[in-house]
Amino acid sequence: MTDKTLQLTPEQASALEQDKLLMSVVGEANAASRSPLDSLFGDAVPMSTLQYWSAIRSPAAVGHLKQALAAGEDVNAHSGDGYTALHGAAENGCLENVQLFLASGADVTIKTASGKTAADLARLQGHDAIVALLEPAPTAKGKRPWWKFW
Repeated sequence: MTDKTLQLTPEQASALEQDKLLMSVVGEANAASRSPLDSLFGDAVPMSTLQYWSAIRSPAAVGHLKQALAAGEDVNAHSGDGYTALHGAAENGCLENVQLFLASGADVTIKTASGKTAADLARLQGHDAIVALLEPAPTAKGKRPWWKFW
């Protein structure tokens, strides 16, 4: 059951409940059969719930993100490579997810191992609305009125 304090829309709540049913079936199927690929990627760091759902545009994704944040997941967490949930949302054009992360205190200055911020990734993919949210407005630094000479 979803947490009642999350302020989910009826569409998000319904999608979240449907998704939970599907994920439980998938989880049971995965538990029943181990993949031979597991041995190849034994050192792989699993994604957090925020990282997984950050790149998905759907009401269910927003519901999962709200639940993860309410449960105390760190919005700025990464697995050592600097790639946070905000990076995933920005790179994939998930505007609503980016807005949620920003409202939850996401740090826009975190860089990936290759030196990219979330705004850089959004810019590379052509998501201008997200870039505008992530980058501060240019300031008129150094431009003073003519009467202010000190």
